[in-house]
Amino acid sequence: MMALLEIQVVCPHCGDFHVIRNGTKGYSDVQNYHCQGCSKQFILYRDKIYQGCKTGISDKIRRLLVRG
Repeated sequence: MMALLEIQVVCPHCGDFHVIRNGTKGYSDVQNYHCQGCSKQFILYRDKIYQGCKTGISDKIRRLLVRG
């Protein structure tokens, strides 16, 4: 028996509950959402996307690459 768990998605920009799925991001297969209230797109779980462009992370990546 499989239970379906439905989560309520809320737009982080306007707080509206009228959110629909809008495909996936190709580079990481993360679900993309579209808010019908403010017409903005967002990703629900931001921790699943690439974080290498953040300040401090790129410096750490460079140090690890140099050290091997």
